[in-house]
Amino acid sequence: MRAAAWLRFLLTPLFVAGMVVWSGAQDLVLTAEDDGRTVAVVADQSILINLPGNPSTGYTWLLMSTNGDSVIPTGPAAYIPDPGGGPGSPGTFSFPFLAVHVGATTLALDYLQPWEPTNVARTFSVTIQVTAHTSGPPLSIEFVGSNVVIIWPQAGSTDFYLEGTQTLSPPTWAALNVLPQPVGSDYQVTIAASGAGLFFRLRK
Repeated sequence: MRAAAWLRFLLTPLFVAGMVVWSGAQDLVLTAEDDGRTVAVVADQSILINLPGNPSTGYTWLLMSTNGDSVIPTGPAAYIPDPGGGPGSPGTFSFPFLAVHVGATTLALDYLQPWEPTNVARTFSVTIQVTAHTSGPPLSIEFVGSNVVIIWPQAGSTDFYLEGTQTLSPPTWAALNVLPQPVGSDYQVTIAASGAGLFFRLRK
């Protein structure tokens, strides 16, 4: 069982903007094997659809329809060549999405040459059922001089650790090299208020 709490802050010396998002599950990755399935996620969960393809042939995966509004794209598709592949080698088209509220959404993608839209080589469809999330420990933030302090309660936080990523499209979560300090009934982590925007989450 994994639990997570996300917290995004744009960290600059003069400005902090924040949005708290809760999630009760790890990021979900769907592949061609999930074609035709219905899968369950929780609200605020990140989703990747990874499909094999080869753009050197002129073919590309396109999102053709979205039936429902509980899941939304969070950025353009990325093409990732297979490791060790040379020019013209195949790879993976990766589509990032986010579950935003409870409900069902069906996503349909076609593999085609854009100038021949009726000549579809492959299709992919998945229905994503979004359910209510289970909250992890709540995160908060404070300014302390030129630093920001991330705070969460000790109660219910056993074995959690802090991760960060600069993007959610897709996320690249990594454990932060920080040691939470117990202060009263809370844990605290202090980070300099400068640099790129970051997302934070607690993970177990």
